[in-house]
Amino acid sequence: MDERRPDYLTPGWRLTLGVVWVATMLAMITVWKTSQQLGISTWWLGPFGDPNPFVVRVLPMVPAALMIGLIVGDSRWTIPVGALGGAAIVIVGVIDLDYIARLGVVEIVVGVAAAAGTLAAIVGRTGRPSADGR
Repeated sequence: MDERRPDYLTPGWRLTLGVVWVATMLAMITVWKTSQQLGISTWWLGPFGDPNPFVVRVLPMVPAALMIGLIVGDSRWTIPVGALGGAAIVIVGVIDLDYIARLGVVEIVVGVAAAAGTLAAIVGRTGRPSADGR
């Protein structure tokens, strides 16, 4: 019996993608900390005297947390969700260009890198049918 499961990642690519998304999470946490140290707030953190609710402040970390869960759970939805997650982080950065351009650019770069790493993992899918349809 053939044990290949279509659209799942090989263990090596799962590990690689896990590293990409853990690095993405750390980069977004670094943006948060940098914002605090510089005394300038991103749109998702809000003003320091009246910060946004916790749910809004952690919103940019949700794609990375979701992806780490999908990777650990070996989901077949890892690649499409990762591409959308990278795009979501880019959108966060684009909005931040009006608040603090330097951090917005960092967020955009992080989102593009996360999406690119995820799309690169397409080559690591298992169970692709061969040319003869098997």
